Amino acid sequence: MAFNDVDFCLKVRKKGWLVVYNPQVEMYHFESKTRGYEDTEEKRQRFELEKCRLRKRWKQIFEQGDPCYNPNLSLKTCDYSMDSQPYKKNEENDMRELSVVIPNWNGMAYLKACLDSLENQSFQNFEILMVDNGSKDGGTAFVRKHYPQVRILELDQNYGFCRAVNLGIRSARAPISCC
Repeated sequence: MAFNDVDFCLKVRKKGWLVVYNPQVEMYHFESKTRGYEDTEEKRQRFELEKCRLRKRWKQIFEQGDPCYNPNLSLKTCDYSMDSQPYKKNEENDMRELSVVIPNWNGMAYLKACLDSLENQSFQNFEILMVDNGSKDGGTAFVRKHYPQVRILELDQNYGFCRAVNLGIRSARAPISCC
């Protein structure tokens, strides 16, 4: 089936599961390796039929838009370029709530830039949760003073990145977490 990767991801999401990105994994996708290219009229017709089947199966997603697609990116091009009209939140295009989990260990030097960039996003329907791994550099006090909207989960020592992220996700209030 054409778009079987898209179909798979939508089926996973329908079951309430998540497709998780792991930056340490290296995978190869050979487009059209088994089915061949649409280089004949018969294959082009098959492709169009499969495209219609996908659109019918996932009609609601196609009508409402992908909740994981960045609303600041263009839907008119395939190159992920910025949309010429900035995203404006209103009741018609309200996105799902999101929790941004920031694991931190003595990262005071990076907190201002990180939190300022989040404040400057056009999409604002998210919470920020910083999970501090027992930092000693004053980062939590800085965040409390300058970014009172940030929830802070303070750990008594450095438990590492994975535990901080997992605790942050468990503490998140939104149905979707971004780390």
